[in-house]
Order: sequence, then C-alpha cells, then structure tokens
Amino acid sequence: MRVLILNSDSPNNRGDRAILAGMINLIKTIRPEAQITALSQFKKRDEQWFGISFLGFSPYSLSPINMLRLMIEAKKADVVLFGGGELLKDYTNKLSLYYWLTKISLIKVVNKNIIGAFQGIGPTSAKSSKNLIRQTVDRCEVFLTRDQESVDKLETWGVKTKLIASFDPAVFISSDAADVSANTDLDAYGRGFVGLGLRRWFHYSPGGFLPKRFRKDEVTETETKYLEACADMADKIFIRFKKQVLFFPMHLSENEGDEAFANNVISRMRHPEAAQIVTGDNLSPDDYLALIARSDWFIGSRLHSTILATVANVPSMVLYYVDKGRLFFEQLELEEFSYPIERMLEPEFPAIITKQLGDFSDEAIFIAKEQERGLEKMRDKLILDLETAFKELSL
Repeated sequence: MRVLILNSDSPNNRGDRAILAGMINLIKTIRPEAQITALSQFKKRDEQWFGISFLGFSPYSLSPINMLRLMIEAKKADVVLFGGGELLKDYTNKLSLYYWLTKISLIKVVNKNIIGAFQGIGPTSAKSSKNLIRQTVDRCEVFLTRDQESVDKLETWGVKTKLIASFDPAVFISSDAADVSANTDLDAYGRGFVGLGLRRWFHYSPGGFLPKRFRKDEVTETETKYLEACADMADKIFIRFKKQVLFFPMHLSENEGDEAFANNVISRMRHPEAAQIVTGDNLSPDDYLALIARSDWFIGSRLHSTILATVANVPSMVLYYVDKGRLFFEQLELEEFSYPIERMLEPEFPAIITKQLGDFSDEAIFIAKEQERGLEKMRDKLILDLETAFKELSL
C-alpha cells in the first residue's frame, strides 16, 4: 500500500512531529508493508528521523509547482491521509480554511481516496468558516477526529461524510524510545528535573483573517502578567522541591517562538540559575522523548508536550488554552490534572499548582499507571478506527 500523508507543520513543530511519528507507527502496525510519504522542506533530515520518504517542500507551500508535485504523488498513492492536528478552525485565522479547501479539492481530482486523519476541529465562530470546514470534510471519504466533540461540531454544521470519533495518533509513539537513546547530548540537561512545555498566550486575535505571522505582534499587559505568573511558578517549584526546571520548546518557528518565550520567563525569575532550556533543533523525535522521560513531573500548555510526557510515563498536568488539552486529560480519565490557562492570572494559582506537584510526588506511580492504562485504551481504538476507514475504501 502506498500512503501519502498531508501532514501539518512537523518541520518546525515538535507537536506535529509527534503526530506524524505516531501516525507512521499506527499505519505500520496495520499495514507493515506500507510505503509512506509525507512533506518537509528538510527532506534528508526527516527521512533519517522518521524512516519514510518525503517530498522536499513545506506542508504549507504556496508554490504551484509544488502543488503539481503533490498531485502527482497523490495520484500514485492508494490513500491520502489528511491530518492530523488541529488544521480546521478560525480562532487563529480564516485564510487557512481557504487554503485547505483548495488543496483538498485539487487532490480530490486525482485521488478520491482521502481520509481525514485524526483531526481536532478547533474553536470556530464565523458561519462562513463553518461552511468552509464542512466543504473540506465532505471532500474526504471518511473523516476521523481525535475527540467526540469534534464529531458533534461537524454533525451540527451539516457534514455528510462518514465521521469516526477517535484519539490523537501521537499516543502511538513507541515509549521504547524513552529508554534506548544513546545520545550523550542529553546528559547536559541532567535528570530529575521538572519539565515545562509552556507557550505564549494572548497573542492571537481570535477570528482574524490573516495568519499570525502577517499581523502586528504586541505584548499586552495581560500577557505580561501571565509571563510573571509562569516565572513565579518556576521559582516556587525550585524553592519548594529543590528541583531544576527544564523548558521544552515545542514550536520552533519565529511567529510562535517557544524558546524565546522560555527566555522571557527565565529573565523574570528570582532564581534564573534553576532553569534551563532545550535549545536548538538537533534532537530527533526519539531523543526528545528520551529527554522528557528524564523529568520527574511535567507541566505543559502545549498539548503535545504533555502527550509526550504521558507516553514517557512522566506524571503530567496541562494548562489548556483551548479545549484540546482538557479533552485529552478527560480521555485519560485524569481531568483533575487539567486547568484552564486563565487560572494563571489568579494571584494564588502558582502556589496552588506547585502544591499539586507535591501530590504528584506521593502518587507518582499510581498516576503513571493510570496514564498508561488510558494510552493503551486509545491505541487499541486507533487501530480499530483506521482499519475501519481503510475498509470503507476497500483497502
């Protein structure tokens, strides 16, 4: 079987890399002989990291030549997997919805076997946006979502394509990678730290037409308050538990800038000597997972940083800024460890979440086992759901 994956921004986003790596493992579990191709402008690097073929251009390329190359590859494929991640929503921008509708419509011309692959339907308010999403989903033969709430939205908006509520394929990453890495570069970060997968917040203009990178960027007074709360939380972790904190940047592009955000937080800490950042982008997905596995506990606002931590059996909690973080912890049946990120603006919350980490110390084995139980349930259903989608297409 030849499989083409229209992946999200795995070249620059470690969360999207986790999705891609999990999807590759999932496909290989069901169809071991599958020949898989995805998209990346870092073709040689990513072929080495993921063990599949890549077309050498960005998943978000606007080049007509690259679109033609993509259509040629799609025509050769037995199936095109569109996703995963959160590609369809308008809370970041509306223009991307036109992009995906156009791209999927062109792919449909050469290959009707398109499966929406484990997508989350993000916050969407405009009627026109919902219509664009409906049209895009209806160009797929089957559409798999990563949660039931996404199915409910699509049904409400009038989607006619067969919908299947499933889970995020990032959970299908092999946890073995956390145990077998021989990369000595990891030793520079030590062990037994508290991992932080934090991101900027307040920097979107919800419902704007243009993507973030084309809009003026300003740090508001509220975002400054959030930064100070993150710094206070990191300080309290160090003071209370005598543990270093290690920031794990997930999004590496300039317009998101997780590493720059971490530096900004550290500059506001009373004990900056207690913090480090995983710098650069020279660690493979397996090595990054292995480094996360060296954490004692993990707090993330980037959803996939917490998914990686749970896969690595690290007790984790999430500060969710949209529903996907809450939904994942509900799926694990550990929703008590999820908090709306707005709580970071409460004066006492850094102390509250630091105390919660103390509970992690007492219950770490139990929490890790509950996480693993939840992940196994998700993995079993992911296999069943992708098999069902393939059978719908007689593959």
